[in-house]
Amino acid sequence: MFKIKDLSLLLAVALLSCVPLSVPAQTQLVAVNEIKLPVPASLGNFGRSFPILGDSANEKSSMKVLRDQSLVVLDPDASGKWPLVRVTKWWTKAPVSEVLNVAGWTAADTEYGGVEVDLQITPDGHYAVVFAAASWDGPLFHRKDYVARKPDTLITVIDLQRWQIIGSAHTANTDDADFRGARILNGNWIALQGMDKRPESVKYEHLYDRRNRLISIPDLKMGPGCVSKRPGDHLPEPGTPASVRRKTAETLARQNDEACADVLRVSGVASVKTLESVIYKGHGLEPKVLMLHSLDIKDEAELDGDKTPFPINLDEQEQFAYYDHWNSFRQNEYRGDLPEESTSHLWYQLYGFHRDNSYQFGIGVFDAGGQKLVEQVPQHLLCKGEGDQWKYCRCSIEDISEEQHALLTSCEGYSIGFLDVEIPHKQWLSVFRTDNLSEVGATAISKNRRTSEAIAVAEGRAYVLAVELGETLRVYGVPGRSESQSLPLASQTQYRNPSD
Repeated sequence: MFKIKDLSLLLAVALLSCVPLSVPAQTQLVAVNEIKLPVPASLGNFGRSFPILGDSANEKSSMKVLRDQSLVVLDPDASGKWPLVRVTKWWTKAPVSEVLNVAGWTAADTEYGGVEVDLQITPDGHYAVVFAAASWDGPLFHRKDYVARKPDTLITVIDLQRWQIIGSAHTANTDDADFRGARILNGNWIALQGMDKRPESVKYEHLYDRRNRLISIPDLKMGPGCVSKRPGDHLPEPGTPASVRRKTAETLARQNDEACADVLRVSGVASVKTLESVIYKGHGLEPKVLMLHSLDIKDEAELDGDKTPFPINLDEQEQFAYYDHWNSFRQNEYRGDLPEESTSHLWYQLYGFHRDNSYQFGIGVFDAGGQKLVEQVPQHLLCKGEGDQWKYCRCSIEDISEEQHALLTSCEGYSIGFLDVEIPHKQWLSVFRTDNLSEVGATAISKNRRTSEAIAVAEGRAYVLAVELGETLRVYGVPGRSESQSLPLASQTQYRNPSD
């Protein structure tokens, strides 16, 4: 999924071929650097089992920008030596890279299984935490002699100041759980949640049970844990009034909070529902109106009118879409509409709609109560034009920096081929101002390579850092930012609806 070398003509041609509408030259994101990261050209595959080749390790890479604006990139490697790369001076002609090998799963470890990977940084920037979750489904064709391993999440803590590993732990040693998400809550605790895998006396006995666990940082000692339940364990009878369904959901939420009282007390989180949102989406509970919109539900009255044999409530729809996925929902059809919270507790949300023969995305900014403050329908988010041959499109918010007045989005157009395989056609990045959602710049990226992006700052200028398949870092300068650096922070929240 990546960008162009720094030849301006090639950049302009590629940009015009990727972004459906013509883009003025002054709105281009300028390619200023391309850095090959010191990692193997091929990192192998996980979960290899004939005739399935498994998942490419390159597709599992993860990146974060640190408080000092250096970049760290984790590259899972099927050899078991996972390079963690730190890059400094990435905006100069003499960038500096250093590598720390982190022990991880190998191709042999994950035979008949799969791996999910995440890299997170503590709020004070002192530690990096690598999560490597593995689970095993068994051979494609049943073998009587095959015994599946327990699901296991390998957690590794790195001291970023000393640039060394200071601890690691396997969750299989303490919990019978297939953990599906983790989040650093503060500088002291990691919260994990996953499927309860305790032995069953009755089939599907633990289907709706979720095991929660706190683990301390940096020593990785086990903290309190609990088992909460999902609403599927209490499906209403056909024809149950909506008010009764909501009452059942409220009762279940209260029971979960009581069962997990120690976890909530130690973590400082208000409820199990909030804890799940933090773990899987990276923020607390969003305003209900934004959650309804992200699930394409007009309002709760629409759910009240559900006449299907087993109507579901909002909690069940939310959990089906966003939970138990190790953030993989960000690569599915829901990713465009999920609201994102800024450091000033404003909410930013994309929304898609059909317009004539095209498909367009708009951006809205909302206050803590879900009240719309400003919205725009940008040219760069015209996702599918009349002449495009591809059928599907999605856009998402990748990063928000109100300090730099920058909002970063990515879009991709694709079609569906044989066996439901996605065929990529176009991908591009766009930057907008957070204070008025005006367009700042855009650039095309490679249509068929996975990319992770973030906003960073160096010497008073804003940049977009884009890492392609964990191998190549491309640096883009954000144009016209020098005058915005001196704007007071308060200007970020002085919104005016353009329709006023």
